[in-house]
Amino acid sequence: MAEFEELVLSVRVEDDATAKLDQLKRTVSDLGSGSQAAGFERLKRQTSEIDEAIKALTETLTKGPAAWAASDMLAPTRNATPPGARRRPRPDAENFGGEVSF
Repeated sequence: MAEFEELVLSVRVEDDATAKLDQLKRTVSDLGSGSQAAGFERLKRQTSEIDEAIKALTETLTKGPAAWAASDMLAPTRNATPPGARRRPRPDAENFGGEVSF
């Protein structure tokens, strides 16, 4: 019969990950508190205000010029004199002695 030798395996496990994971958890936890949290809340509020302003502007623009005049937006200005009624200089106007070159 064959003889068997005893094999001994020695394993040593060193845990380097737990300390790093704890540090990572603390860092992530710190992000949601203090001045960072106040900054995030301020950013959320400002973003929400901008979103509401854009929605109101879009609604007003889709309603047309009558709604623009009723809102806080500046309505398009209209000329007092229609373009066809404007006076233009006559092409045969006198020059009173001056020279003209084109």
